[in-house]
Amino acid sequence: MTTPPENPATPAERSTPRTSPAGHPPTGTPRALTTRKRLHRLRRTAATHLFRGLCYGLGTAASGLLGYWIQQQYL
Repeated sequence: MTTPPENPATPAERSTPRTSPAGHPPTGTPRALTTRKRLHRLRRTAATHLFRGLCYGLGTAASGLLGYWIQQQYL
């Protein structure tokens, strides 16, 4: 024989997502999944811009050092 649950919930209460004590939505809701995808896309975009800026900076430094070296050697 099974025992009934101590606090039975109606079907409407079971389907509604509950917030955490901090007020954040649970991680399995569609809104949380959309937010997680958006944050992933923003992080990837930020990382791409950071890498691009790093490459521009390294290229500028390398060409500047090459120009300086050429001036010292031949002029």
